[in-house]
Amino acid sequence: LNGLFTEADKDYNAALTMTTNPGAKDGGVSPFWLRAALVKFELGDYRDAYELMLRVEKRFPEAPEVRAAYATMLYTYKDDTESARKKFLEIPDRPRSKYVDTNYLTKVIAWPPAMIAGLKKVTDAVGDS
Repeated sequence: LNGLFTEADKDYNAALTMTTNPGAKDGGVSPFWLRAALVKFELGDYRDAYELMLRVEKRFPEAPEVRAAYATMLYTYKDDTESARKKFLEIPDRPRSKYVDTNYLTKVIAWPPAMIAGLKKVTDAVGDS
């Protein structure tokens, strides 16, 4: 992400409209929906970010990044510390260790600042910081 969150949100909204397929078994959920949820979260659109995240988590429940993002939203938006801790700890140890690496978060997976700040709370809560 390049910091142009409002513009990215408009682009993601257009793409979501084109890819949503309620008749499909998975509802047409695509991997980029995770990025759309992260952008919405950064812009303070927490409800829509969380609703997208629920659909992404249902479609890709084993993906470490999805688990980390979902845990972050559970902690920060839903104020559900225990569920967030459990979800984050579902990530195996080696991949989970990446989520305390600022370089990984900012350069490799390019999470927005609000998600990184929320994730820090989760990693602190599980003792991974």
